[in-house]
Amino acid sequence: MSHQSNDGQTRYYLFVGEGPVNPANVIFDVAEKSAALDLLSMLRDEYAAGSVEAFGFEAIGPDRLRDSIRLDEILAELSVYDDPDPDVYEARPPRDLIRRAEMSRRAGRWYSVLLQRRVNDRRATSNEVTGSTPSFLDHPVDAVYRLLQKHRLMFLYFAVPGQVNPLAGDERSLRIQDHYLPKIPPDKIDADGEFLFAYKRSLEIYAQAAIAKFGSEEDLPRHMLPDGTIVEIEGSSVPYWNIDEVACAHLEESADEVLEACRHLHTTDMNSVFASAIAQVSSVLRDKDCTKWYASKLVSWTYLPRLDETLESLRSMRVGVTPNIERATEQDNDETATETAKDGEEESLDPESVPEMSAEDQRNSGVMFLLLLAQAYYKMLESTVSMAGWFTYLDLQLNHSYFWTIRTISNLLSKNEQLHDFPISFEPILPDLYPATIGDLEWSEMIAPAAEEFLATVQKYALEKGCYEPEEGTPAWIFVEMFRPSINGAIEQAEAYNKRMKEARRSVLKRKPSPQSETEAKSPEINDIAEKENADRRFEMPAGASWTDIEIRFIDGETVSIGVGDERRRFIYSDMYMVDERNKKPTKQWELLRTLAARNGTLKWSDSGAHRRNKKQKEVLNARLRKFFGLSGDPIVLTPEKDGWITKFSLSPD
Repeated sequence: MSHQSNDGQTRYYLFVGEGPVNPANVIFDVAEKSAALDLLSMLRDEYAAGSVEAFGFEAIGPDRLRDSIRLDEILAELSVYDDPDPDVYEARPPRDLIRRAEMSRRAGRWYSVLLQRRVNDRRATSNEVTGSTPSFLDHPVDAVYRLLQKHRLMFLYFAVPGQVNPLAGDERSLRIQDHYLPKIPPDKIDADGEFLFAYKRSLEIYAQAAIAKFGSEEDLPRHMLPDGTIVEIEGSSVPYWNIDEVACAHLEESADEVLEACRHLHTTDMNSVFASAIAQVSSVLRDKDCTKWYASKLVSWTYLPRLDETLESLRSMRVGVTPNIERATEQDNDETATETAKDGEEESLDPESVPEMSAEDQRNSGVMFLLLLAQAYYKMLESTVSMAGWFTYLDLQLNHSYFWTIRTISNLLSKNEQLHDFPISFEPILPDLYPATIGDLEWSEMIAPAAEEFLATVQKYALEKGCYEPEEGTPAWIFVEMFRPSINGAIEQAEAYNKRMKEARRSVLKRKPSPQSETEAKSPEINDIAEKENADRRFEMPAGASWTDIEIRFIDGETVSIGVGDERRRFIYSDMYMVDERNKKPTKQWELLRTLAARNGTLKWSDSGAHRRNKKQKEVLNARLRKFFGLSGDPIVLTPEKDGWITKFSLSPD
């Protein structure tokens, strides 16, 4: 068996259980024997203490190419199970597979720390011997990270957002406003693209402005009909990015640079973690399944978030330190810095704790801090409320971050004198993100307008103030970086929440019917019984009757008397499809019907019972009533003055 070292050929495969290594027990691989020994010791300490579980490793050289290919394939499959909860997967994986995936994740994190320590030691030794600063590319993954970030900034530099909307008026209204466009002087543009990093903040604000205007999803624009119904605009399009021939040429060159860096990483350290990263980077360089950047094309709206997701994956495994990119803080495993970051999560902004700085630095750092907070605030609202129509989940840590964010924004705007001219007052749209608060909300119509208005106001304010990145090491820089870990943590928690809810929705939508339900679908007898039960829950309307012929009168909080002509019957809320199956209590739609009844069928926007959440409830209530009475059209519509809602039927309280 070959035992070559540092030639990129021999790999050391760690396994759990009895050897030799095979597809059923492999968990990780590394390029150096010393790293394999360190990881083996850590795995034994973590998992084998007090048990009979065994761990080992085996060196596989170029003479066993087929074995290494098969093992690498299995390691790539293990990386798919990044969530330790088996229930998030459509086919529930075996317990042994989840456990091996957990060990693989832990080994990957440990390996990154080991390499980081070696980089730090080498940097310290180099400084002591030569007194010079080593290159920032201490590991090839740093080069991939930097070049991909440059590729992303280049895309923002060239791309123009837009959307077809026949109701939007002139063409200017289809694009973001001019003051959001990045202002980059022509004399600052260099051939190597370093200017992109110098003006990164302007490009980021440009991206956020586009997302604030068109949304983060590929949604068609919609508008409200006179009866309050929300419909998509005919002839409209989803948002898109537009790039021209020059942009395509530059992006193609940039993609080649990233691929070359990936090839270098592949030959230098083909660790299984890096292998999956290389595959992800290669797949995201060009839009969708395109093999090249073609001239004058429309790019999908999701291209930017896919780039961001890939950069986040690279950031989590970067082992070098890259001062020239977007370093948050020079921690390098420094325990004091870590404690400072943790303290920042618990404390609101206190002007007494701000490092001493000039008025100009106070203004700039305050605006920068406000911009970061506004982005986190928007992200937390969007990630939770956009999925509330499907699922909600009590995430105490996310709620803690939300409390900290809204409290810090309030304190910043009220206590920082340099921000006294901020044009609007800040009132949190929601007091918290608990399921009871967000469960009945709808993102695009109820929350998004106010959230986007606040984010856009902050971005415009930052541009008008000439906001820029503070110089590293200055008091202004320390002030911003002191809170950046908390802000980044809040955004990561929001993204994780949204991902979990989307996985749950995907699981429900793809769930196959049970054999029992298939049998029921094939059984005419059972279908006839079910249809009869549903018919009993409907009010049989006389021929030719309409909404105006119906009279509904509440008898008590759970019962109504319904009359049409000479016929009158009693029903409870469950008969009218307004029961919460989780607790068998009346739904929010039933409560809205009671609110309307208390005002004899008319609810004005100025009434105490009016609430923005009622818009979604009104749409659902209309659907429930149509189903119960078997009539078409909406029974609850806008008042003639368009200052509230009114029922077409007669409605009175108990």
